[in-house]
Amino acid sequence: MARMLHRYKALNINYAPSAYRPIIHFSVNPENKKLKVGIKTELPADIIYTTDGSKPTLQNGTRYTQAFLLDHPATIKAISVRDSNILVEPEIKEAIIHKARGAKVTLKSRPAAKYSAQGGQTLTDLNFGGNNWGNGKWIGVIGKDFDAVIRLDSVMNVHEVGMNCIEQSSAGIRFPVGMDVWLSKDGKHYRHVKSWKQAEPVNRAKSPEVKVKTIKVDFPEQSCRYIRVKAKYARVPHQGVFIFTDEIEVY
Repeated sequence: MARMLHRYKALNINYAPSAYRPIIHFSVNPENKKLKVGIKTELPADIIYTTDGSKPTLQNGTRYTQAFLLDHPATIKAISVRDSNILVEPEIKEAIIHKARGAKVTLKSRPAAKYSAQGGQTLTDLNFGGNNWGNGKWIGVIGKDFDAVIRLDSVMNVHEVGMNCIEQSSAGIRFPVGMDVWLSKDGKHYRHVKSWKQAEPVNRAKSPEVKVKTIKVDFPEQSCRYIRVKAKYARVPHQGVFIFTDEIEVY
């Protein structure tokens, strides 16, 4: 394929360079809980990246040789290069790092088998699913409220919890209409700290538009080790409704 694309270019034939698109992948390093960043292309090419939000060029950036670690939020931008030619526009991905990264998650509401991803750990792996709910990075719960417990590595002070969700109402996937957060130090005795409720009534119309948003609740800083998150699903008559989430952020 690489040889064929080179021929297309020589003949001035328009072609898609997507096989050279840098694919940026995040995971949590289990040893130190830092963010592990990997970048690859489908066809062999050199990769140049930046982590400060600046545009990578032939003169600006770091040549990628192996996965690297981050311990702070950053904007990753990457390009692919062959024979001193930039092959694609920069690929951009935000590195979000929060206190629950790599934490154990117990799902109290069982997801649909087809949309169970990697189980509870999907929700703290820092690998967001983007705008494609069918890519195996989202957990989907249908016809019931979402319910999960996060166990932090130690007692920490927290002041905000966010649940990243996706919506495509034509596929029966809708944003939650309510969310509650409880905190505990021992995993047995919980205290309710904050509720959120959608102000507008549920729009029963169906749309193919895909939307992604993080539902956040903030509260005075408190110490805890366990965080329970419950989200209410939208009731729509004669329709099964999903809640899809790919990450629960804790700050």
